[in-house]
Amino acid sequence: MTSQTNPAVAQFATRKIRFEDTTLIGVFGKPGDKVALLRLDNGRIERVKTGDKVGNATVLAIGDDRIALVRGGRNTVLQLPGG
Repeated sequence: MTSQTNPAVAQFATRKIRFEDTTLIGVFGKPGDKVALLRLDNGRIERVKTGDKVGNATVLAIGDDRIALVRGGRNTVLQLPGG
């Protein structure tokens, strides 16, 4: 039996990752109690929840496929790749 990889999955799996950026790599948990996994620009993986500090940013909210951060008064949204 052979299977073919969905083209969207293949494109996502082979895309270049910019390691100088903080990247959202996963979101899990129940609604209202979500946790996110971030890959920081230094390569470290951090597990964060709403209200946590990440470097000079604070986690404002975590959705099903995105996380909102505030840094220096500016809001930033990180979204899961392909989301």
